[in-house]
Amino acid sequence: MNVRALANISGAVGERTTGDEFTVDAATAKSLIERGLAEEVKNTPAQKAEKAKE
Repeated sequence: MNVRALANISGAVGERTTGDEFTVDAATAKSLIERGLAEEVKNTPAQKAEKAKE
């Protein structure tokens, strides 16, 4: 699961700073989210650039 750190985290997930996005297993993600240390990152497709109008 992809998550984003909401605080500086150090431990089993390595050293992460606020705003870092990283992948962890579902159980670790759930634990981090429940403790308010991370939030889930939804994988959204990149928006296509609009063509310039002439």
